[in-house]
Amino acid sequence: MRTHLHIVSLFCVIAACSPEQAANGPNGQTTAEDGTTAGQLVAAPAIARPGRVSEYSSLGGCRLVTSKPEEAGYTNSACPGAGGFTLRLINSDGRQNLFVKTPSGKERSLKLSEAAGSGFSRIGDRVEWRGTMDDEATFRPDAMVLRYFVVEQEGQGETAYLLPVTLTGAGPCVAGKISPGADQSERARAKVDGNMACLPH
Repeated sequence: MRTHLHIVSLFCVIAACSPEQAANGPNGQTTAEDGTTAGQLVAAPAIARPGRVSEYSSLGGCRLVTSKPEEAGYTNSACPGAGGFTLRLINSDGRQNLFVKTPSGKERSLKLSEAAGSGFSRIGDRVEWRGTMDDEATFRPDAMVLRYFVVEQEGQGETAYLLPVTLTGAGPCVAGKISPGADQSERARAKVDGNMACLPH
């Protein structure tokens, strides 16, 4: 696993691509308003804290558990995670939210509408898990980064934020809201590789 991550990272530094592009290729992808690939996370420059690595999971292959179309289009889907964590994706009334379940079985809502905007919203397909490798090459995530698209004003398009999520301490919870910009991924990586605390809401 570690060798594979190093190879992908080296390729992306040379080719100036994201890990998602290395895995999926550039064809057929749409571009968000901030210039990034819609639903994807862009690799930050290689300035992160030494020893920190990333793994990725997808919300594209979640398993539908419950569907109640008569209740504002409600769906509840089970999604894969990383490092023993799993996710639950909720769709309701044109908005999406995630529940994070820890390896110990604790489950907590990220309350995305409260933390990052209550307008119509959706979460990017790719979730970045950030953490370290232990001596047995087992990935130990302590943070996540989500791309969160939200309509902040009626009649306008979506704004694509990156949301750092801490998995330790009082978490899982949203610990920041990174605005669009050329260095958005770099700022998100700096946040999850530093000290994080839950946003008040």
